Amino acid sequence: MKAVFNFTMVEMDNLSEYLDNRAFRYGDGLFETIIVQNKRIPFLEDHYERLLNGMKILQMNVPADFSLDYLQKEILQLCEVVGLSDDARLRLQVWRKPGGLYTPESNDIDFLLTAFPLTRPRVSIKNRLIFYEDIRLHHSILSPYKTSSALPYVMAGIARKSAGVDDVILMDVYGHIAECVASNIFWIKENVLYTPSLESGCIAGIIRKAILREAVLMFSEVKEDLFHKEALFTADTIFTCNVAGIQLVKEINGVSFRTDTPLTDWFVGLLSGNR
Repeated sequence: MKAVFNFTMVEMDNLSEYLDNRAFRYGDGLFETIIVQNKRIPFLEDHYERLLNGMKILQMNVPADFSLDYLQKEILQLCEVVGLSDDARLRLQVWRKPGGLYTPESNDIDFLLTAFPLTRPRVSIKNRLIFYEDIRLHHSILSPYKTSSALPYVMAGIARKSAGVDDVILMDVYGHIAECVASNIFWIKENVLYTPSLESGCIAGIIRKAILREAVLMFSEVKEDLFHKEALFTADTIFTCNVAGIQLVKEINGVSFRTDTPLTDWFVGLLSGNR
């Protein structure tokens, strides 16, 4: 049989990698971004837990040998083979095996682990942010996980690029602050740490989890709740975070914030996973 691919008539057999891939056809998959530093894998247990929880929500079968120990060994071996044994950024993708239309024929999975060079996680500055409100996030049982259905973040990324800013802040359908394109957001006011709750539709980020786990030692209070955008404009310090690093925010919609903070050493310790 024939099909048209990029203006050319081709045999459908040559397109099997697309036609049979449920992540491609339906966004039926999950992924994790995992960092290797100095031959260590910070937060691997958190990544593994989030991935398995997401697979459970999607009713995917976990292969018997897909253990935390197996994943750790395979990550380090892959990094060594590709010459990235010291520092690397890995992407672990999981998707349901071929078969069916919207309703799958099987809940078994395929997975792919790839490794890329890493710029070591660090504390940096995001100079300009704006709000992105064209597409709003929805809270659901799927929203905490990094799924293959990421169009809101793709469109927010396009808006960021068009506006010439460093990042944009996404909102939920009720106008609450949710997160940025690829990072969670926090802010500090009078030694109280604030961040949107998962009910905003934000991703349950790995560094977000690490910060909340240790924040009680650093701040007088931690508030994880639903907040409207006005809450940000009274903050002393604002930062975003993901496994690639922590970024202090200098300006949102023309309003400036402090980027000099005594928390830098704490941030560096968090990113290394040594705490």
